[in-house]
Amino acid sequence: MPSLRVFWFFMSYLSRSVSGAIGRISASQMRVAFNVAANTTSTLINALCGFLILPFLISKLGRENYGIWTLIIASAGYFLLLDFGISGAVGRLVAAYRSQDDMQKINVVISTTTLMLIVVCALVALLSYFLAIPFFHLFDVPQAERADAAMALFIVGTTTALSFPGMISYGFLWGYERFDIHNFIEIPVVLIRTALTLLLITNDSSLTDLAWILSGTSVAGYTIRTAACWWVEPRLRLKLNLFSLPVLKEMFVFGVWFGLLSLTRSALPNVAPFVIGHTLNLAAVTTFTIPRLLVGYTNWVMVSGTQALAPKAAIYHFGSEQKKQQELFIIGCRYTFALSLFILGGAIFFGYELLTLWQGSPQTQEYHLLIILMCGEVIPLSQWITYNLIVSMGAHRRLAIFGVLEAITVLVLAGLLVGTHQLEGVAFAVALSALFFRGLLQLHYGCRLIRLPVWQFVRLAFLPVMAFSVPAFVLTALYKQVSAVDSWWLLFGSCILYGTLYWASMLAALWRAERHRLAISDGTTR
Repeated sequence: MPSLRVFWFFMSYLSRSVSGAIGRISASQMRVAFNVAANTTSTLINALCGFLILPFLISKLGRENYGIWTLIIASAGYFLLLDFGISGAVGRLVAAYRSQDDMQKINVVISTTTLMLIVVCALVALLSYFLAIPFFHLFDVPQAERADAAMALFIVGTTTALSFPGMISYGFLWGYERFDIHNFIEIPVVLIRTALTLLLITNDSSLTDLAWILSGTSVAGYTIRTAACWWVEPRLRLKLNLFSLPVLKEMFVFGVWFGLLSLTRSALPNVAPFVIGHTLNLAAVTTFTIPRLLVGYTNWVMVSGTQALAPKAAIYHFGSEQKKQQELFIIGCRYTFALSLFILGGAIFFGYELLTLWQGSPQTQEYHLLIILMCGEVIPLSQWITYNLIVSMGAHRRLAIFGVLEAITVLVLAGLLVGTHQLEGVAFAVALSALFFRGLLQLHYGCRLIRLPVWQFVRLAFLPVMAFSVPAFVLTALYKQVSAVDSWWLLFGSCILYGTLYWASMLAALWRAERHRLAISDGTTR
């Protein structure tokens, strides 16, 4: 797996380069760079904590009980559909009104959203009480574990309910580009949750114990983040008389499709485990979850690096600054594709050693699953800049439709292949669907919106990166032929070597591209 320093260096370099490319003043560049660094740091800490906790929980709970826990988290996550995308619309509107310095409209947006999501919070808390009924119908949970699983389901579901009002504070900080504050709160919460898990979970612990740890730390984070909003903007007011049906309608117009899009993006990784849990067994859910989580971490890193640019994209859209949007699209995708290939190479060359050292025994099947899943994610990973631009333009309805079709495709293909090809068939269904819907179709749609031919985009953003990645891949493959990576120190050193080879070549290509900036005019590039 790639080293943390390479990740951090790349994302900081990305933020500075993109900021410079769009011609912002120094203070704005620093804000973007700091937000990218804060987001990336938070994501890496989340990933490291998850990396540490996962084998610990499997050893304490057992593979079957950890499979149940995975399905509990996935089931509660489907309640997010009841958000209707309103929380996502908050950040976009706050960014728009903030650019106009219209505090009255910001207060109307926050007050309206708060009242609506408090109602949703109460509804989800009620539904959580009955969540165990469909859960035990879908999954064959041992009778001795049902009471514990039912209580854990209720606690996690109630925590999800309390997250709805908490989403407002995130949207507000998003609109004010204060990702630093969000991460300043998020990082301690994750560290405390990890520490409590390591200290309190033993061989005799239950899923309910784990659920209480998750709930307590999450609710504390929501509360502190909400209080931080008034520190950022003392003029913020919550009043019932500021509730506005027209504003709610405006948010619904944007939010319904955004909510569907967000749901598919967050719930999609859980479709395959549901198929596996229903068709195979609970232990197989854990086997699939381990490589899926590693792939998920790569998406988190990419989201963290590109998300800080999303408010800028919204401001450029509302300001009709099309040229800056175009430059952000091409340059950003070039950098994200470079990181995507880097991650794929790391998985191919060192994924088996990582999984084996991590779990203390050879993990051939998990390695095969990891490679299949990563191959499907290479193009989608490079399209998070595209995603942010499309959402900022309010043209995300098609992305939501793509998401629904991807989920259906995964469900159908996985259901067809799981019986004959087991977990590998499920992984193939997930990878193929991701490549087509979140990769190729989203790329084509983004090019269409900014009026750039797909082949021209591929030539400018993808081909140079692919060409300059070849030397590092060849040299690393030769190194693997003569060196056995059988310890953590050798794995770490090998990753450093791979990262040095890759980025020495790649940053030269990216720097060369920066020296020959694109001149984009009237939808053409010269």
